[in-house]
Amino acid sequence: MKPSVLVAAGCSWVAGAFMDCDPTETEFDYNHIVNAEFRNTNSFAGLLQQRLGLDTVHFIAQDGASNDNQVRQLTSFVDSNQHNYSRIFVLWGISSIYRWETYSAVLNSVEDNTYGRVNHKPGIEEELKYYFSHFWNQDYELEKLGNKILLLDGYLTSLNIDHLFVNSFQGYSATKLKIQNIKDKNFYLSTDSENDLVSLLCRRNRIYIKQSTVPFLNLLRPAAKQMNSSNIRELQQLGWLDRATAHPTVKAHQLIADELYNYIKEKQQ
Repeated sequence: MKPSVLVAAGCSWVAGAFMDCDPTETEFDYNHIVNAEFRNTNSFAGLLQQRLGLDTVHFIAQDGASNDNQVRQLTSFVDSNQHNYSRIFVLWGISSIYRWETYSAVLNSVEDNTYGRVNHKPGIEEELKYYFSHFWNQDYELEKLGNKILLLDGYLTSLNIDHLFVNSFQGYSATKLKIQNIKDKNFYLSTDSENDLVSLLCRRNRIYIKQSTVPFLNLLRPAAKQMNSSNIRELQQLGWLDRATAHPTVKAHQLIADELYNYIKEKQQ
């Protein structure tokens, strides 16, 4: 009999980055790779897979991945593997519009780019600066993301694949994305402007939700400490985000898994 699977797409929040590290440490290792068995068992994607009664979890999520990357990888996986499983559930953790994917002439490859990152591959800094200053526009990026959400929702629906899209750390409501025809059961709190997982953690801890004017991207550099808003710092102090990189800790993954599972079950009624 074919197995069932939860396919987890997204960036480092879905990939469980740093969740097996000491959350009180203030230094980080660029080369750290999360233990796969620990992640499968304790990440919110892995916990959701278990609670939904699916046989296994497959991670497409990658640290720093843009939404372009995530949708491309996800559709490729589904197209190639849909007949290998008895049931597929897709969990997509939508990343920030301040990440994008472009072709690099310098590297002769497609690369993920991030606003403000300093550890990009050598040789493409000038390309990134030029692209962001000449071709990037917030309203346009929001509209493009809305189109991606609608198209992916329609694609998965056409294949009878259950799915849930959720904003990882920046809230994008359906209104902000200029989309209307998506069901709540497929897009977590679709009409709420604070429908991301950071806001969820804040609400559960009665922390004031402050929307920063600077995009929160888990930037791995000292300047990131200056960019983190007060709600991020409070979540770090309370142990919901780790101090070094501001990624969800084990207990945060558990809370998120509970919330998403209850949401799925409520919307199925």
